[in-house]
Amino acid sequence: ALFASGILNLISGIQMVTGSQYGDLASDVYDYFPGLQSVDIICGLLSIALGVLLIYTRFRLAQYRANGPMLLLICYASSGLLNLVYMIAVYTILEGDLDVSSSLMSVGISLIMVSANNVYFKNRRPLFIH
Repeated sequence: ALFASGILNLISGIQMVTGSQYGDLASDVYDYFPGLQSVDIICGLLSIALGVLLIYTRFRLAQYRANGPMLLLICYASSGLLNLVYMIAVYTILEGDLDVSSSLMSVGISLIMVSANNVYFKNRRPLFIH
């Protein structure tokens, strides 16, 4: 799941940087909402970085490396924070004309995953000693 999530973050990040998530309407969207292109580029680059971190974390966990569990918590927290920052930025640019329910749900899921995995890996700390 981490590997797949990493790949999806890479793809999503590339789409955001290039504006291809808007298809042929990218130039129209960016003309109408000028600040959106900067937000998309910055968040796209962060999404690419998160994708790389997710893939790296997958290998650290698979090898039972000591930093694997902490990297996973960082991944989940970073994902939630990135979603929150993007939602706030787009909400501001669109002047409140945005349904934020899916973004808020994503942030909530990230918080739950951080909490649940923190407990899970604390109980399995002796396994991650390499």
